[in-house]
Parts: sequence; C-alpha cells; structure tokens
Amino acid sequence: MLELRWINDNQDVNHRTRELDEQVLEGLQPPPYLDTLIIKYHRGVKCPSWMNSRYLSSLEYINLHICNRWEQLPPFGQLPNLKFLRIEGMNGLKEVGLEFFGGYNGAGFPSLEHLSLEQMSEWEGWSSAAEKGQFFPRLQYLTVRDCPKLRRFPSLPITLKDLIIKNAGFIALPDLWGVDNNGPSISEILICDCPHLISLCEGFLCHHLTALHTLHIDQCSELVSLPGFGLMSSLKSLIVERCPKLAPLQEGGGLPSSLKELCLLNCPNVLSKSLLVPLQNLTSTTLIMMQQYPNLSSCVREALQHLISLECLTIRYVKDIIIHDYEMMYLLSSRSHEAAVLLDYSLNTGGPMSRVQLQIRTLVPDHDEEDNALLVCLRSHLTALSNLSINNCPNVTPLLVDGLPHLASLKFLEVISCRGLTSLPEEETLRHSMKIEELIIRDCRDLTSQGGLHALSQLKSLTIEGCPGLAHLQLKQLTALESLIIDGCEELVLLRGIAALIFLEQLDVNKCPKLTSLTEGEEEGLGRLSSLETLSISYCDSLQRLPIGLQGLSCLRKLHLMMCPLVGSFEVGGNGGGLSASLERLSVTKCPVLMKQCRKEDGPDWPKIKHVPNIRFGQVIVQGFPGVEIFQS
Repeated sequence: MLELRWINDNQDVNHRTRELDEQVLEGLQPPPYLDTLIIKYHRGVKCPSWMNSRYLSSLEYINLHICNRWEQLPPFGQLPNLKFLRIEGMNGLKEVGLEFFGGYNGAGFPSLEHLSLEQMSEWEGWSSAAEKGQFFPRLQYLTVRDCPKLRRFPSLPITLKDLIIKNAGFIALPDLWGVDNNGPSISEILICDCPHLISLCEGFLCHHLTALHTLHIDQCSELVSLPGFGLMSSLKSLIVERCPKLAPLQEGGGLPSSLKELCLLNCPNVLSKSLLVPLQNLTSTTLIMMQQYPNLSSCVREALQHLISLECLTIRYVKDIIIHDYEMMYLLSSRSHEAAVLLDYSLNTGGPMSRVQLQIRTLVPDHDEEDNALLVCLRSHLTALSNLSINNCPNVTPLLVDGLPHLASLKFLEVISCRGLTSLPEEETLRHSMKIEELIIRDCRDLTSQGGLHALSQLKSLTIEGCPGLAHLQLKQLTALESLIIDGCEELVLLRGIAALIFLEQLDVNKCPKLTSLTEGEEEGLGRLSSLETLSISYCDSLQRLPIGLQGLSCLRKLHLMMCPLVGSFEVGGNGGGLSASLERLSVTKCPVLMKQCRKEDGPDWPKIKHVPNIRFGQVIVQGFPGVEIFQS
C-alpha cells in the first residue's frame, strides 16, 4: 500500500508550485507489484506518466482524493486487476473520454467491482464514443454523488447490485447492457436530489428487475412519472419522498404483491386506487404516507377502503410537522383549515420486533371531526389491532375510554407525551383489553392516578416513566408481571404490591426521590420473588433501607444500587441476612454509607457480600470482573 498526501491548505497555488508538485509525483514512481494506491490533495494539473501505462498492473485499489486541478483521468480501464476505484473532488474535470477506459471501445475495467465518483462539480459528461460503450463487465457497486452538471452515464452491466445516484444532473437514467443473456442482478437503488430527472419510465428501470428489493426515490423536484412496478416481482421496500410533481400511477402500474414496506412522503398527487388495490390482501406490510388532506376522515377512508387486511394504523396530524429521516430535516406546513397527515400501516403477524401502531400527534387543540373519524376506525376497522401507540395527543382520554373496549386483540399499548391525561381508564374500560401484555406510559406529566390498571391481569411488562404527578401505585393484582420499570416519578411516595409479583424477573426503580420503601407494609419484602434476576435501584434520595428478603432470591444475578445516600446496610432477612448466593454481579455507586459498611478491610457488611464473584464500588473493582485490573486503595 502507498499513500501520497499533500498539505490541504485550500489556497490558490501559482504555476511554479503546480509544476513542482507534478515533478514530485512523477519522481515517486512506486514498484510494479503495488496493490493499493491513494493520492490526496495533489495540486498539479496532470497525472504522472507511470499512471498512463500498464506498469502498475497489480493494482487492485485506487483512491484519488481532492486532486481538483487534474483535467483528465488516467487510463485506469487498462489495469487488469483493479477492483475498487474511488475518485472524489476533481473539480477541474469536465469530460471523460475513451482514454479513461484504456483508449479503446471495448470492455474497459475488466475486474472492477466498486466504482465511486463523487464531488466533481464541473463534470458535464462523457465523450460521445465513451457514452456508447459497454464497460465495467463485473461492476457490482456504483455511486455517483455530488456531480450536479453530469447529465448522462454509459450503459451499466447486468452484474450491478447496488446503485446510488445523489445530487446529480441526470436527465435520464442509464440503460443496461448484456440483458439478452442473463437477468439483471441489481437489488438496491437510491436516486436522490436529481432536479432534472422527469421520468423513470426509461433506462434500466424498464427491464425485468427480478432481484430488486429496495427502491428509494427522494427529492426529484421535476419527476412526474414512476416506472411500472409490474416488472419488479421481488420488490419489498418502496420509498418515494419529496417529489411534488409525481402523477398518480396509471391503471396496471400498481405495486407488486411482494411489497412489505411502502413510504410516500410529500408526494401529494401519487396516491390512487391503482396504487393501493394490489396491497389489499397483504398480511404483512408497512405503509407510511404523508399528504395534505382536507381532513383526516377522507384520508382514513381512502386508505382503509383498499387495505382490507389492515391490522395496525399510525396517524399523526399536525399543523406543522418536522421529520428527521436519513439525516435530513424538512418542514411540511398546511393551511389553517388543513392538516398534514402521516399514516403508518404495519401489518405484522408477530415476531420480536413487531410494533403495530396507531400514533396521533397534534399541535392543534380542536380536531373533533378527525378524532371522531379515528374512533370510527378503532371501532369498525381495527378490531385485529395488536399494538397501539399514542404519541403527543392532548385529548387522549376519550380515545382510550371509547376506543379500547373495541380492541379485544390488543397486546401492546404505549401512551407517550399526552398532556391532559390525568388517569388511566377505569376497570370497566380496561377489562375489555385483558390481552394487553405490555404497557408503556411515558412523559405523561399530568397523570396522577393509575385508574383501573389492576384489571390487566395478563400484563407481563409495565413501564412508567416521566410521570411526576403519580404519588401512589398499587401493583398487587398484576401477578403476571415479568418486568417492572418505574422511572422519573418524582412524587411517588407509596409503592405497594411488589411482594405479590412472584413471576417478576426485572425490577428497575429510578429517580423516585420521595420513595422511602419498595415494600411498604409488606413483611415478606421481596422474599417471594423467586424468579427475580435483575434488581436496580437508583436516584432514590429518600429510600431508608433495602427491602428484606434479598437472601432468599434464588435467581438473582445482578444487583445495582446508585445514589441512594440514606441506605446504610444490607437488610437482615431470613437466616442471617445478606445477599443471595446466586448473585453474580454487585454494583454500588454514590451510596457513601453503604459503601463504607461494605469495605473489604473493615466493613461490618463485608461478610454479607464477599461471596459475590464480581463487586464494583463506583469505578473501583473490588473483586472479580475478569480482564480489568483495578484495586481498591
């Protein structure tokens, strides 16, 4: 490997300096067996003579970086073993001719697999001879980025697998060569920020792309037509965003039944019957649409009319919505009587990553018509809904009270940032949702009552975070719980019923500064939690003591204590007190009294914990934790 790097001073250089740099590079001729060559920030206007021959025939990797005064590319196409070529920042280049391919109209670059052409602001195109050639017979990955004046590209081989075209001046997509012999291999395509591209109904997208599974079209401001998707029999993901002039698909141009994800963002005219009808029998897909609709009702009806197998729905309606996606941010604004709507349909039959959601976000306080339409959906169309997430909805109480009784299949419920929610629904409402297994309440700062939470007898996971007004929590009847997380409940003073959760495996209590006990009034403490594996208590400033019964937790593996300054000892319980013999890791941080009691040298509680293989006090490892050599001073 050889890397030649000049100083990147970003300053204009005179003619003499350019000549000197060219002479230096000419004199740095590498040995002929070199396999990797990188040249960065060269300030000359031409390449060295040793690049103009087959002298470096062993080269497999070339990277030319910011050689922005070079006016012509070397004849890399004649290198028989070259597999990776990246050229970026050559702003002096205006046209590429046959010399780049080795000076002949044949199969230049016989071994090239990766080609990246980036940041060439003045590159306008190819010579007529080069544009008609058939090159790169083994190319698999092609990236063309930040070439705003580049209008066309030569035909591509059918070996191509991944294609990225971003910020380019293309007026048409390149075609494919070699199609008569074999089918194309291309599987992923990204076309982004091509302001002169008008149609995708030509070029390589007109062929039977049987291997294509991902197509992403973004920010093509003049694009008016999409390709015929009938030629993409394996397409799984289609994302089209910020193409405001796109017209609706014509009859027969609908989506393939293989589709699993459809995302349409800020393409106000593309939604049509011919687009949605092919999806009506799908059992697993995700659909996201962002549009300007007169009201939410018409949007819901249009979508549900064709997606008759729908099992989940996400709706966000806002006056102004900011979307963060693919490291880009853009703002969609609607007129005062309209709403920008995001629909996300996830039809998922199961699996650990499934999230079937209904989300509502609004910054406009009065949307009675939209709220009513949503309730109609819940009652009539979404009876198979399994996962429901409601986000930033200030009028969520009627939705929960009137909607939940119709969701008999619901297993996951999430309520996030819903100001105005003062209580969870009462027992009469929640008893219709007894199949709920996971409940997350997060950042509902007005919540003061758990309502009929005890009715969820099959609940396995409960998370309550960022609900500072919740003062009392009774969990005794939630006997199926396996995971309990309570975080950021600043007013919580009474927590009862944990001792009855005999199937609990994880217990996390964090940032509850007024909580004095985890097992108030329960003599057995945690002694019955025979399944508990992880216990974490942190930032509980008023916690007086640890719960009794820790010694009897036969499955306890990890115990983490942090910022509990009043806890002074491991509570005695059972036969002699101490910690469970099964405990493998003990971590104690910012608990000064307890840490003093447990000092290895003279702490009275050390005998209760010394059997634990791995013990950490703050950043100090007392014992165990293989591979880390930190000793207590």
